[in-house]
Amino acid sequence: KTVNRWKRKLAEACRHGCDAILVRAPSSSSSRRFRLAKEAKEAVGASKSKIIVGDGDIGCATSVRANGVHFPQRFLEQDFVETVKAARDALGEGGIVGVSAHDVKSVRQAAGAGVDYVLLGTIFRTDSHPEKVEVEGLKLIQEARESFPRLNLIGIGGINDRNCDQVMRSGANGVAVISYIFDAADAASAVRDMKARMLEGEIEREKRSSR
Repeated sequence: KTVNRWKRKLAEACRHGCDAILVRAPSSSSSRRFRLAKEAKEAVGASKSKIIVGDGDIGCATSVRANGVHFPQRFLEQDFVETVKAARDALGEGGIVGVSAHDVKSVRQAAGAGVDYVLLGTIFRTDSHPEKVEVEGLKLIQEARESFPRLNLIGIGGINDRNCDQVMRSGANGVAVISYIFDAADAASAVRDMKARMLEGEIEREKRSSR
């Protein structure tokens, strides 16, 4: 029942404008991550939403023919340039490579390795990480954007339709959410409402920058 509900929510979100699904299962085995990624791919169906496999699991990403792979920040401590190269070789042309970052120093490492995007946070308090009493906040996005004007920055952490415009105004290219979609009574409406608010924030940012 839980998996079926999860798939229904994903399918609704994808049909109404969700750009990508990041399949993360950090405490799970690769086989379970593979099953989840397959379920997610089925939920995406004929929509244009992309599937990105998390936890740096390149093998899983290639096995399910995902669009990309996402690495936790700890991978930045290794030879990340070579890691990104290996991921691109495995994924093939058009493969997407991303990484999480919680400070500007990490964003700099990510940019130097040539990733396609950085998942940046935690922006607001979130039930997904209740242990984080202090969060990085909007300032992290602002600082990263000032330092890397062309890098794709995706905000994450406690984001919903009431604050996503702030994230976009601060310089993000997009947002990542969990509970906002899965706790919504209507995932389709939730996605539409959020995208409308994100667009408002983006337009306001562009107006401000053109003054």
